[in-house]
Amino acid sequence: MKIFSYKHLGITARYFIFWLAAIYFLIFLRFIGHSSTPTNPINADLPLDVTILFRIGLLAAFVIALTFGFLDIVFGSRFFTRMSYGKLILYKSITYTFIFATALVIISIRNLLIIQDYFDFNLWIRSFSLLNMLAWVSYMAVASILLNFTKIVDLKFGPGNLWRMLRGKFHRPHQQEKILMFLDLKSSTTIAERLGHIKYSQLIQDCFDDLSVVRDYNAEVYQYVGDEVILSWDSRIGIRNNNCLKAFYTFRDVLGKRSAYYRKNYDTEPVFKAGMHLGEVTIVEVGRLKREIAFHGDTVNIAARIQGMCNELGKELLISESLANRLGQSSDFEMEELGEIHLRGKKNKIILHSIKLHNKATLAS
Repeated sequence: MKIFSYKHLGITARYFIFWLAAIYFLIFLRFIGHSSTPTNPINADLPLDVTILFRIGLLAAFVIALTFGFLDIVFGSRFFTRMSYGKLILYKSITYTFIFATALVIISIRNLLIIQDYFDFNLWIRSFSLLNMLAWVSYMAVASILLNFTKIVDLKFGPGNLWRMLRGKFHRPHQQEKILMFLDLKSSTTIAERLGHIKYSQLIQDCFDDLSVVRDYNAEVYQYVGDEVILSWDSRIGIRNNNCLKAFYTFRDVLGKRSAYYRKNYDTEPVFKAGMHLGEVTIVEVGRLKREIAFHGDTVNIAARIQGMCNELGKELLISESLANRLGQSSDFEMEELGEIHLRGKKNKIILHSIKLHNKATLAS
């Protein structure tokens, strides 16, 4: 998986906006949002320069956003993904609060130097009281917990879907052109019988942890169904730079690099097969006891049936002609037309194409 990507840059930008709003709101409450004349927190004899406060808030939000963006990569590691949500929120919030407290001390010293042109330790101690410290840190601790909880809820629905649900985007059915990939573990029944349910579940956990690499290609996980996972892309995003194809082969590459781990722990090397189709999907939020975003339509059924043909045709990746036509020719991939195939449960035949990777170096681009 890429150490840093434009997606991480976008996350860092959202952190910056969040913390800038949080800090400016606190500045308003602490120094501006009251009827009495605000005083300088460093020296009451000097007038309060609000512009300095807002400049410091801007700097603080920038530093905190960069730090949190980096910590997001750290907390996204395999070790932390196995933690309970409660522990993860607690550890992240404690870490973030400690960083903010440290930044607050540094910024307060810098603020004193801007106003006084020299550092007076006694004046800094008087102005930066324990009560002030606790008030600022407590505020940021609550903000950190709220941010981390919101992120975990968003992760539960799929990145970005929480905001879409709050806006009511899925409240009424609407159609959207999607690329769907049905990804399934080969010989799953045989492996499950040999390993037993507990060990087999751990294997699936590890495989789906490795599947997180597909986020580098803008894939969204629509659903986990046993040992099968359904990925989706907006058609424009999935077609761009062959993202939908690269996602599959990058996942396969990750499993290959970790083959020694899988042999040691499960005495097997997991291999996945996939089927993809492009078409219109109806998207709607369903359920009252448990809310879920559901995909409906023939596109879903066809993608599932295409994946079901992989074993019969001896192929690891099959795509429909509608997707093949939109992807076009690429020197990195070889497309082989397999002719018209009758899919189970479908009246009309469909032309399928198998895909082979030619240039492995393209996965790093």
